[in-house]
Amino acid sequence: LRGRLDGDPDWRLAYWSVLMGSLVLAFLYGFLSTMAFKGMFAMVPLFVSGVVVVYRCALAADGERRSTVLAWLFTGAVCLAVGSGSCSVRAYRSYGDSPIDRLTAEFSHPRFAGIRSTPARVAVLEGIASYLSERVEEGDFLLAYDDVPLLYYLTGTRPAIDHSWSTRRILRVMRERSLRRMIAARRIPRYAVQNLERSTARNPIHAFVSERYTREIRFGRFQVWKLRDEPPAPGRR
Repeated sequence: LRGRLDGDPDWRLAYWSVLMGSLVLAFLYGFLSTMAFKGMFAMVPLFVSGVVVVYRCALAADGERRSTVLAWLFTGAVCLAVGSGSCSVRAYRSYGDSPIDRLTAEFSHPRFAGIRSTPARVAVLEGIASYLSERVEEGDFLLAYDDVPLLYYLTGTRPAIDHSWSTRRILRVMRERSLRRMIAARRIPRYAVQNLERSTARNPIHAFVSERYTREIRFGRFQVWKLRDEPPAPGRR
């Protein structure tokens, strides 16, 4: 095959046609899926199969017809890429949300301008964003744990621990270290928000919150906690 690519311009055209067609599919897949990186690798078998198809078809054609065969193959590859992309749009599912036809409600929060979701999700996020915005100032510390980094963006707050995306996938020792640093730096926030669907009892961050905070209000799967008022230490007022 390498010899044919070096010596025959028709074979070079076939090779680059299949390659570009595969890249077009990978590009469309990247827009239509949150797993774009894996989608790029999924195109490799398609590319190899395409080279074999082009090789067989062009080999069966004589010299005069070979350019025509290659042109039709390239056109078919482009049509396949566009067609598959158009069909995928109908089945596209937003990351962490519902299919497009269910995203009928629009957010009123300025930081969500132009974004739609389900009515239930809009009500929950609008509710918790409004509730917290009335109780914290921009630049204040907030403790949002178990996959809710979006709350920092919505409220303009800063993460009290070392990272904004506190997830159960982080090693326990790393979460314990973050808590110690938060306490040492006196960044204990007045409010914490827990994602009830992702939390576990063994999470040291949740153990800390359960010990020092009280439940205040719940919005869907999000539990808002407020720091308990601790009595002053002896000798202090």
